[in-house]
This record gives sequence, C-alpha cells and structure tokens, in this order.
Amino acid sequence: MDNSTPRRSVKKTALTILAILSAVVVLSAPIVQAQGSRVRVTNTVKTADSDGSTIESEPIGEMGLLRAPGSDGALAVRNYPGGGGLLGAGDCTSSTEPQAGPLPNVVNVPGNSIITGVLVTGTGVVRITAAAVGNGQVPLANVTVNSNHPNEVLALGTGLSATQPVTFTGVDGTACNFLVFGI
Repeated sequence: MDNSTPRRSVKKTALTILAILSAVVVLSAPIVQAQGSRVRVTNTVKTADSDGSTIESEPIGEMGLLRAPGSDGALAVRNYPGGGGLLGAGDCTSSTEPQAGPLPNVVNVPGNSIITGVLVTGTGVVRITAAAVGNGQVPLANVTVNSNHPNEVLALGTGLSATQPVTFTGVDGTACNFLVFGI
C-alpha cells in the first residue's frame, strides 16, 4: 500500500493555504494604507444629506470665558455632550468678600447660547430660571449638593439651546460653587 499519496495531498493543501495567506497579507497592505491616507479637496465639495439637502458645515470659534479652542469646520450635527467652554462660575453666597465667596452667586447665560452642563460642588442649592418661563420668576430646576453627594453634574446630552437668557443662582446661605458649560 502506498502512503505517499495522502502525504502529497496534505502537503499540497498546506502549501495552497500558505500561498493564499501570503497573497492576503501582500494585497491587504495597500488597502490598509489607503484607509489612513488623507484626501485633499481643492474645490468646493457638494455633499447631500439623505433627504437631498446640503450638509451644513461651518467653523466654530473660541468658546466660553476660557476661550476653549473651536474647530476649522464642524458638521452641523448639533451634538454638544459636555462640550464647549466655560460660560460662567459662581458660588452660593451673595457676598463678594473673599472669605465668604469671591464669586458672584448669579450667572446669566445670554440667549442664543447652548448650555451643555452644570457642575455643582459643596453643600447647597443652585436654582435655574429662564426669562422665557414666567419672566424668570419660576424655578425650572434646583441642583442640590450635600454632605452625602457633594458633587452633582447636570449633563444636557445634545445641549440646551437657549433663545432667551437663562439664570443660575446659588441660593444664599449655603456653601457651594458652580460652573456652567456651553457654547
């Protein structure tokens, strides 16, 4: 009985598999390199949305009081989770004495802003009102921090577009600090 035929078949199969793997490795290198290369556009590119309208893109300048860097061109997806700059900082005392709290207890965010988040630390309450609701006299929300939860974050997923002023007030007599983030 000749056992060389099955060995030849196994050898031939193994060599075929090695050849296929070698071809895949050699041919995949340019494909992977093409994935990482940049495309330079010299003229205007007209790209349409799924409904046929033009996709909006515009530069975003420096953001907030701390002048966080923007972007040379961002697609208008209107998604600002936690992003943007610092719109204001306050504390929960109306005093301006450095020992009692050197920050104002009111932060007014002007209309045409996008609020992306609020961070409150310490023990106290930050009340949120808006000129558009009850002429700013109706509390929309109270963010409360205490010894059990000394840090609270109010994250506004895709951002709250404020068409009129929104006011954040640290309730006097408490001991908290707060930051308002947005664009």
